[in-house]
Amino acid sequence: MDMEVLDVSPELASQWLTRNTGNRPLSKGTVQQLADRIQRGEWQLTHQGIAFDEDGVLIDGSTGWRPSLGQASRCA
Repeated sequence: MDMEVLDVSPELASQWLTRNTGNRPLSKGTVQQLADRIQRGEWQLTHQGIAFDEDGVLIDGSTGWRPSLGQASRCA
């Protein structure tokens, strides 16, 4: 297992989200809550990361990127 802490740009997040093939549907409310926390400066680094499988498919962590991509209004 490899782990790395990165600053993820909106462009990189968009690229990674194209690999999101099996995660549950997004909740507009959850994404909006995350966006609000980011805007208030409450976003913190935690042990909960983003995960890809051995084929490069995004398997965990996609919800946290949506606010920075302006996608709160585009989810369920």
